[in-house]
Amino acid sequence: MKKLFFAIMITIPFLTSAQVGWNITLLSHFQDPNLVTIDWNPGNQIWNGCKGWADTIKHREYAIAGSVDSIYFFDVTDPNMMKKVAVKSGINHCINRDFDTYDHYVYCVSDNDFGALKGRLQIFDMQYLPDSVHQVFVSDSTIVNTHTVFVNAKSKRLYKCISYHKDLTGVTIYPIEVYSLRDPEKPTYMAKITRNDGYKDVHECYVRNDTVYCSRGTSGVFFYDMNDTNNIKLLGSIEPPYPENAYNHSNWLDSSGKYILFTDETPDGKGMKVYDISDLANPKMACTPFRNYGSPHNSYWVGRYAITSMYYGGINVYDMKNVAAPDFVAYYRTFTNPHTPSIYEGCWGIYPYLPSGNIIASDMNTGIFLLKLNRSTLGVNENNISLLNINTYPNPFTENVTITLSSTEKQGAHLLVYDLHGKIAAEKKLELTTGENKIDFSDLQNNPNGVYFLKIISANRVYHQSIIKQE
Repeated sequence: MKKLFFAIMITIPFLTSAQVGWNITLLSHFQDPNLVTIDWNPGNQIWNGCKGWADTIKHREYAIAGSVDSIYFFDVTDPNMMKKVAVKSGINHCINRDFDTYDHYVYCVSDNDFGALKGRLQIFDMQYLPDSVHQVFVSDSTIVNTHTVFVNAKSKRLYKCISYHKDLTGVTIYPIEVYSLRDPEKPTYMAKITRNDGYKDVHECYVRNDTVYCSRGTSGVFFYDMNDTNNIKLLGSIEPPYPENAYNHSNWLDSSGKYILFTDETPDGKGMKVYDISDLANPKMACTPFRNYGSPHNSYWVGRYAITSMYYGGINVYDMKNVAAPDFVAYYRTFTNPHTPSIYEGCWGIYPYLPSGNIIASDMNTGIFLLKLNRSTLGVNENNISLLNINTYPNPFTENVTITLSSTEKQGAHLLVYDLHGKIAAEKKLELTTGENKIDFSDLQNNPNGVYFLKIISANRVYHQSIIKQE
């Protein structure tokens, strides 16, 4: 491998091709060279997407990973001993698999099976892990291939991107289809965005409060209000030409919702972009495109960090405290071979939202990794700034929880509740008075049971605590 880091700021240690990580530690790794491969790049792809799931009843953590022909479940509760606990058929041989979870279910989709259109929506019940995984739904009556999937737990909705819909007349491709998960084992159709708006398919989406942030390939990124599925509204867009535009692949919001981070996919790399979307109708670029080594594929905002799968570059981590000047602070090379130009190879997916803080990574060629970001060496994370104890009662709770905190002055604040996947489950604007403030909070009564992370952001404090919802 070439020495690739001559241009890095002098505050970063000199990195050589012999190094595979900096500020990230490998905990465990799984690879089986005898698995089915697809030679499409050309290359020897075995793996594709990955996801994590935490069982809050049994207090265990799992990795879910897609291969060319199967879906793998790993117990990663002991981070130093990744244990394969189940393998389920993925039905087809394909390049792409994607996953998202709701409660104790995982929703699995697939695409790019060379025109076979054998993809299905598969739903697995994971509550019996580590002993077994049960498939509770699979059907080709209407749903065939789907490229990516996103679950909004708060509204109990499943968003399917590049969704192939089959009926008696044949197969129609919709940029997005929306399904209700009121019965999580039997999704029911709600709405769709069609291709008649003149723009490309939605490759991936991020959803917050049923505002849908859509990465639409060469068309850019678009924002839709889909709260009322009978009256879908376009709120704004970022369309080419913008700096280093290519194929708008994926996006994610920061905790405030003020900034959107997105990637433009190419095999050899384009810089990531951050825009200020305080006004969705008038987005403003917040920094110049940035990347270190590799080609950005999927990037996730975790606290003040952007954690990114970089194909041949492995995993890169950027400190986003100063959004105008992201700081490269960590990396791990899951793929250490020299990169072949114009070929997709290396780290496909990551999942950085396990309660332990450990990161799951899937490398197309080299397997499944469990990694630890050495946060103690990276500076203070936003979740640890001015950390104060707050009181929540009862905890665990069933429907309502009372939050008590003190303020030294009258001020506004923002309450955010995240689920285990880093998605906002609820949020609320607050007006704090001087002294003790009691907040009666019932916005989670319709959400699934489990652990949630509470954060209250005021002008000079970040209050943080976990809460548990149970029957």
